[in-house]
Amino acid sequence: MSIKKAKFSAASLPGINSDTEGYLLRYRIVSEDKNRVSAWSPVLKLEPSYVYGIGLAAKSDSGSIITASWDAVSIIIDGDPVRSVNNYDIWVSWNSGASYEFYGSTSNTYANILKPAGIASGSIRIYHKTNPPIEIPKFKLYDI
Repeated sequence: MSIKKAKFSAASLPGINSDTEGYLLRYRIVSEDKNRVSAWSPVLKLEPSYVYGIGLAAKSDSGSIITASWDAVSIIIDGDPVRSVNNYDIWVSWNSGASYEFYGSTSNTYANILKPAGIASGSIRIYHKTNPPIEIPKFKLYDI
């Protein structure tokens, strides 16, 4: 039997776990005939030490819709961009000084947000997607 290595793309990683602020991973080792032996690994925590390469962000209020757009965010490790952020969490505050509430997640770099009745404008925060969605300062990307 030989030792085999497996590589997984970053896109196949689950969302960052909000409770542990990292990725929870588990793998299974199986014999070559896939019947004799198999065992699951313990759950491993992979802690991301990301540096984010962010760009510009903008918002526009027109009528009952706020349109927010932002530049794609790259993840930089050891000074080199390794990939882009695939999914974003959107948080909205409708009143100055009020807390933010989770609005939704997207893989796009824009969002059209319907304003509640009687609201003139809102503030938007964009985070690297976490599961479940929680505001974690080290994963905040934009404050629009």
